[in-house]
Amino acid sequence: MLQARLIVLVGVGVGLGLVLGSPINARAGDTKEALWAAARAGDTKTLESILAKGVDPNANNEIGITALWLAASKGHLAAVKALVKHKADVNTRDKIWYQTPLSQAISQGHLEMAKVLLEAGAEDADAMLLLSADRGRVSFVRLLLEKRKIRPDTLDAALLLAPASRTELREVLTKAGAKAVPAASAADQAKWKPYLGVYESDNGGKLTVEIKDGLLMARLGGAMVLKPGLEGTFKPLGRDAVTVSFTLEGDRATRATIRQFTAEMGFRRLEEKAAAKEQPKLRSAVESAGAVAVPMNWPSSVPVITMRSTMPRRST
Repeated sequence: MLQARLIVLVGVGVGLGLVLGSPINARAGDTKEALWAAARAGDTKTLESILAKGVDPNANNEIGITALWLAASKGHLAAVKALVKHKADVNTRDKIWYQTPLSQAISQGHLEMAKVLLEAGAEDADAMLLLSADRGRVSFVRLLLEKRKIRPDTLDAALLLAPASRTELREVLTKAGAKAVPAASAADQAKWKPYLGVYESDNGGKLTVEIKDGLLMARLGGAMVLKPGLEGTFKPLGRDAVTVSFTLEGDRATRATIRQFTAEMGFRRLEEKAAAKEQPKLRSAVESAGAVAVPMNWPSSVPVITMRSTMPRRST
């Protein structure tokens, strides 16, 4: 799923090495690390043994990763069931990728795991329905409709995102109450023209904004149907934790920002980014002496060092 803010992982990197890559036979006394390693490996027998000793199933590391999160990320159904039986929090969310056990189960196509998590109280069903509809996964849509009451606007958005070729999927959504999302007025569509285009993040992730069937759409991995909020700010239907905003310069947007929970992802319009790259970097007297300095012509609106970045590659 989504990109996130840059986090300085000086000490955290050590923690990740221990949690995500440590052997099951962790050193004596490190029961939490042993729990995490067993979950990652899908070693249900070791998990049960550790949990029987009273170890907290919700023990988490510096970035919020728990044993259930790890088991779900690796597709270990038996380990997930064991942790759920021991009251592991099914709605735990990490602080980097903002994933939950359910979002990982559904994004990776583990239907039975998703069912187990939903029956244990997993949330975010609306967002997961949109993801499943966008990917054409009728079995997951059926499951989510069976286990949760989905909001009408989410159903409508899911019908819009469902591929036209997936007739069965569209029939399931329609039967559940999904209706065609009405096109926006010509006046509203005219207001959106400054936002249309392709934007790119620092690591090359592309955000495409377009008007489709009279609606404002954004695509970053998955598609989002944008509903207007305050000036220049939009809420994707069915995604309560996400906002998309634009920065206007003159008669068009030059930047887009996606916020999810506490994360913020910045994008620059491709033409603007290309122009910035072409600007010559003048050498200062300090640079000539061998020290590193800020280029003298660096655009004042762009911070040289930013605490925002794109999501790091997952190594779990």
